[in-house]
Amino acid sequence: SSSSNVGNKEKEDVKIKKKVAIIGAGAAGLAAARIFSKNASSPNIDIDLVVLEKNDSGGGVWNYVKNSKSTPVYRGLKTNLPKEIMAYREKPWGGDGIGNSFVTHTQVLSYLDEYATDYKLHPYISYGCQVTQLSIQNVDNNTNNNNNNNN
Repeated sequence: SSSSNVGNKEKEDVKIKKKVAIIGAGAAGLAAARIFSKNASSPNIDIDLVVLEKNDSGGGVWNYVKNSKSTPVYRGLKTNLPKEIMAYREKPWGGDGIGNSFVTHTQVLSYLDEYATDYKLHPYISYGCQVTQLSIQNVDNNTNNNNNNNN
């Protein structure tokens, strides 16, 4: 009976190690980073997380760059959705009845930066890292990979 307890104890002590790269520090990238960072050092998993952001600051499409041809944001842009709907569940935004629900790109960018600050995501972000190519690597069968069909 005690030998079976030893076997169970060894299984509990096994920590799965994963490397995760998220492309972009925009709204979706920050949300993904938040989920992974919450689980980065849980008892059963160890996640090495990095967010690769091509620009020198985050915010994704909300990061206005004057005369840029690569972003859809223009100087006077306001959202077409109310901020109360755009907000992350963890960080409510608005609903005070005072401020305008349709906010500027600058306000969205500030909100995203506050989110990254509040949830300590900045240390995971590597700025100036443009991803130009992705490839699938073969993984060792001992890494708990249940998908062996090479897709």
